[in-house]
Amino acid sequence: MREIPYSDYENMFSKWLARLNESRAWRRPVSFQGMRFVPPTLDRWAALQAHRFGLMGTAELRFFQRTIRRNWHIADVGANQGLYTLYFSRHAVEGRVYAFEPDPRLFAALKENIQRNRVENVTLFNAAVSSQNAKLLLQPGRLNRGDNRIVQDAVGPGTIAVDAVMLDQAITELGLDLLKVDVQGFEMEVLRGAERLMRANPELVICLEFWPHGLRIAGSSPEELLDLLHGKGFSLFRLCNGVRCEPFTYRPMDWDRHTQFCNLVATRSAIPRQGLQP
Repeated sequence: MREIPYSDYENMFSKWLARLNESRAWRRPVSFQGMRFVPPTLDRWAALQAHRFGLMGTAELRFFQRTIRRNWHIADVGANQGLYTLYFSRHAVEGRVYAFEPDPRLFAALKENIQRNRVENVTLFNAAVSSQNAKLLLQPGRLNRGDNRIVQDAVGPGTIAVDAVMLDQAITELGLDLLKVDVQGFEMEVLRGAERLMRANPELVICLEFWPHGLRIAGSSPEELLDLLHGKGFSLFRLCNGVRCEPFTYRPMDWDRHTQFCNLVATRSAIPRQGLQP
């Protein structure tokens, strides 16, 4: 009898987990801060529960609560299933939120969640954001739809072609007050396509994930990203607990693990606005 290779068992188990993750059994409503969501997968259900119980997103939500004003215009790049998009829409009730999500399944959930909560101040884009309008390849995370990545080649199962747009062309209005970016290392390309918006909005606040390893995988570098922001006049702060921000200095020797990341706030003010303490 032929012995089945261990790799075959591993592949079968991985496929079983992927089917479990995508089961319709997880499409059940989850309430969070007065909003109702229906997640598309088990991992997105788990992410909502983690936010509900304060295990994820606490610092970010505190920061946004203290910072956003009612008339702000906000871009949510990497909107996922819409948790932050809806949060922004509730706090910028007289403004507008522009939400960008390339994954078709996540975008469908995002659109349904916007409709479910009867939100009218959100404009949706089923697209990635890049330095030019183009077709790109998206590699969805099989067991974590929060780890979707733009890739150069079809390196794994499920890679799909998606539309990509420039922020400068997608957002035709000049005013933008907050730019939130969570794109798993593709931040450089997002910012390269937002030159006009950064130039036209001196009070713009940018909140982005800083993941050195992810930046390198995507073809840029931590130094390149930070140089771009400094060159545009931004000061950088590390978001600690949503009430306090610390001035951020990048020292490569302190970032030697591939899993290390943090959230940064970029502002042209001396400190992040609305009373946050450095």
